[in-house]
Amino acid sequence: MLDRQKVTSSDIVISYSSNCKLNKGLLRFSKKKRIPCGACIVEWYPVEYFGGDEKAYAVYRYLFEKLFVQYDFLLPISSKIEDYFASHSNSHLFRVPILADLEEYPAKPKKIGETWKIIYPANGKIKDSLSQMIKSVSMLDDLLLNKVELHVFGVKEKNIRKIIPQKDYERLERSLILHSWLTYDELIALYNDAHYLLLAREDNQLTQANFPSKVIESMTYSVIPIVSDVGDYTRLYLK
Repeated sequence: MLDRQKVTSSDIVISYSSNCKLNKGLLRFSKKKRIPCGACIVEWYPVEYFGGDEKAYAVYRYLFEKLFVQYDFLLPISSKIEDYFASHSNSHLFRVPILADLEEYPAKPKKIGETWKIIYPANGKIKDSLSQMIKSVSMLDDLLLNKVELHVFGVKEKNIRKIIPQKDYERLERSLILHSWLTYDELIALYNDAHYLLLAREDNQLTQANFPSKVIESMTYSVIPIVSDVGDYTRLYLK
C-alpha cells in the first residue's frame, strides 16, 4: 500500500497499531527507503492482560521492547509510557494525551431537575472497576437512589447481576438503565443529557499508562467526571 502511494523520504510514516507483524513491516519499509517513521503508543499491557497466554505476551513484549524503540520518534499517550521509553530508547519523544474535537457537536445547556444522570461508558477492557461502581451506587439509601439514573453501556445485565445480591439488584434496577449498543449520535445525545461520568479504576501499570478518552469526550459536553486518582488525567488535568 505504501509503495502504491509512492511514499518517499519527504513523507512521514506513523504507526497506530499493536500488531507486531505490521510494525515490523513498517519499520523495514521505512528504514530501507529512509522515510522518517514513528509510532503512537496508547497502552502498556501487563502480563495479567494476556490470561496466561505466554506466547501472546512474548510477542507483545517483543513489540514493546524491541520494535517500538527502533522508531525515529514516539508519541506516548502518558508520562508513564514516556518515562519508560526515555530510558530505553533513543527515539524522539512527544507526549500527546487524548484529544477531542470541541466543535464536532454542539453542547446543550443541562436540564437541572430532580434526577441526576450518571453515565458509565464501558470499553470492553479490564481497566475499569465495574464491581466497585455498581456496588457504590447500590449502597445509596432509597431517597438518593430515587434521584439517580445510572446509564451503563457496553455491559450485559447478567454481568451486573453477578456483582451484587439479588435483593440489591432489585433496588438498583429502578435507577439502572442498560444500553446494549448506541450509535455515535445517540451517545452524544446522552452526553448532552448527563450530569456526571463515573469512572473507578485500580492503580496499576495498565491504568497509569492509559489516558481514558471517555473523560475528555464527556467533558466536551459539560459532564463532570467522578474518577479514581490514577494516571495523568487526575495528576495533570483535572482538579
